[in-house]
Amino acid sequence: MANTPGTAAPQSGIYWCSVCKTPVQFKAGEILPVCKNQCGRGNWEFVRASEQK
Repeated sequence: MANTPGTAAPQSGIYWCSVCKTPVQFKAGEILPVCKNQCGRGNWEFVRASEQK
């Protein structure tokens, strides 16, 4: 499921840009930014959950 920039991350973990596949870690509730590579059409796709300690 893709999440658009400007919305809150639904859960903590690794997300990647749907265009360039750059992985970034976000915490739940953190506002998802535009990709740092300026992928204008890019959304954030959840890849995997953060490891719990």
